[in-house]
Amino acid sequence: MNPPELMVAPDADRVIELNVPLAGRVLDGLLAHAKQQIDAGPDRVEVDWSDGELVVRVLDRGAVVASPERSDAAHGDAGLAQVGRLATALGGTMSVRPRDGGGSVVEVRLAARSEALAVRPDDVAGELSRVLVVDDNSVNRRLAAAMLGRAGLAADVVESGTEALTAMTERPYGLVLMDVQMPGLDGRAATRAWRSGTAASATERQVPIVALTAHVGQDERDACAAAGMDDYLSKPFGIEALASMCRRWLLADQAGSGESR
Repeated sequence: MNPPELMVAPDADRVIELNVPLAGRVLDGLLAHAKQQIDAGPDRVEVDWSDGELVVRVLDRGAVVASPERSDAAHGDAGLAQVGRLATALGGTMSVRPRDGGGSVVEVRLAARSEALAVRPDDVAGELSRVLVVDDNSVNRRLAAAMLGRAGLAADVVESGTEALTAMTERPYGLVLMDVQMPGLDGRAATRAWRSGTAASATERQVPIVALTAHVGQDERDACAAAGMDDYLSKPFGIEALASMCRRWLLADQAGSGESR
């Protein structure tokens, strides 16, 4: 069988504007999916750039894996489901649909981000533009760090509440994104420990701490607030929601919102 045909729009060199660390993994995942459908790989790969959006389509002759309930889900294909999560985290979308004549079309769209998305480091005083990400899941940590970088912010990542307390003691942070469900010292316990501390540290005791949680019911919100958390971000979240949360808390003092640190 002939190698897959690669179709690229004339101005596709502009794709360099989407230099997001995980974008390559999205494409790798798409091609891996197509190769699973037929040993020779995809029948065709199309890459297009239109209106500030990178569009990648993989057309194969294998079995259609689109979920009958959702056009953005791949029924029974864990690898393709991961591609969908990565695309969403990068602010894009993934769709799966039957292909005319048999097979499937998997399409991923990743939009170039406007300046309105960014939290300009110059708008935040010094080290207070740095964000600490606390999550026991390594994929979640990488995704969050990549999205923060895309939004113009520096980030450190740790995998436990205990490591978070150490990091906050040793280095100043303007915002902490704290996973709630973690083994050992979980997010709420780590927040309570930080708020109750009195010893001198690099990060202020009243640093904004945002809960990262898949549970957004009122009981969960109340529990996070009682632990001393300032806000919450529902998992899974995309780059727009993350950047908006960072703007809200990192720029709170500069905007004169009255939030205390």
